[in-house]
Formats: sequence, structure tokens, C-alpha cells
Amino acid sequence: MADRLTELLAEEQQLRIRTKQLREEIDAEMRRIHQEAAGSLGRRFTQREQEILPLIRQRLTNKEIAAKLNVGTRTIGFHISSMLAKMNVKSRHDL
Repeated sequence: MADRLTELLAEEQQLRIRTKQLREEIDAEMRRIHQEAAGSLGRRFTQREQEILPLIRQRLTNKEIAAKLNVGTRTIGFHISSMLAKMNVKSRHDL
């Protein structure tokens, strides 16, 4: 009984490690795809929007982005709205 419990705990730990690895692989692939897309998007987005895009991808809030760029939260909201319209998407997660 104790051996089986030890086996199960070891399997659980291996699954946790593999899950973390898969998440990292997915994140890396998403970054690659976004960077590839950003090359073509650079021609559509203003310089400021290009500065904001990687911060959105880091999942920062408008408030956090505004603090990093030393502008107001509403200004960031305006830029993000503009980016959403340019890309014809509804969510910042689609950028």
C-alpha cells in the first residue's frame, strides 16, 4: 500500500513537471508567433502602440502599462482601443 502511494506521488510530481514544461513550450511558441506577426503589424501600429504591444502580451494591466510608460491609464486605454480596431479583434488577448 505504501509503495503504491509512493508511486502515485512520484507520478504526480512527474506530471506537474511535464505540465510546467508544456506551459513553457506553449508560451515560447506564442511569443514566437506574436513576434512574427509583430513584424507585419509594425507597419500598422504607431510607435507608441508598438511599445504597448509587448506589455499587453506580458499580461500587464492598463494601470501597470501606464506606470511603465509614464502616461495616464486612459491614454493606454485609447491606444489599446485603437489597436483592437486596427486588428478587428474584440479582446486585448487577441493582439
